[in-house]
Amino acid sequence: MGPFKQRFQTKRTDTLLLSSQSSPWSFLLIAKKALTPLYVHDLVTEMAGNQRLARVVTSILQRHLQAHSAHRVVIGFHMSVTANYLRRIKLNDVHLAFILPSLIEGVTKTRNKDSVVRHDCAMVIVHQSADPFEQLANILLLASISQQIDLSSEAITTILYSIAEMMAELEHRQFLLSINSVLGPQGNLSKLPEPVLRRLLSIP
Repeated sequence: MGPFKQRFQTKRTDTLLLSSQSSPWSFLLIAKKALTPLYVHDLVTEMAGNQRLARVVTSILQRHLQAHSAHRVVIGFHMSVTANYLRRIKLNDVHLAFILPSLIEGVTKTRNKDSVVRHDCAMVIVHQSADPFEQLANILLLASISQQIDLSSEAITTILYSIAEMMAELEHRQFLLSINSVLGPQGNLSKLPEPVLRRLLSIP
């Protein structure tokens, strides 16, 4: 099932898996010994009970997407794992700290040029190429987060900025649905960011 069905090739990985039954990776040893693939459900179950593992897995998946060669199968696998993980946990600020930044970065990627990512009032230059499929997948995941937890006005503003950054890639209908899916469950934003307002005013 996706990348996790591949066999581990390095001795270092084998040593990590075999070193301790209390290791957060011990569930991989069970799958390896049984010669069975690791399915999304099993991976998400482990992630839901182990925040350290969840942080590492989401980081690994995001690195794959940052590799410029991310296949849509990898994007779909990333979305499936993350969406199922979000459904299995009670979201809190600790989860948001490692989930939100990677999703926002996935939205703000642009095609073959530098993009400016605004996150927590910091401006970061990112040079990446994105598939609109990946961007929309990340927006859906951000909308899922918005439906589960009350976000701070700063977090909502950052998400809206990220959607505005990719507005050239979105049709008017997609843009409106994206904004509504994030804002709909929230009620703590006094005004819309200027880029979002400009896009809204430009819609015929």
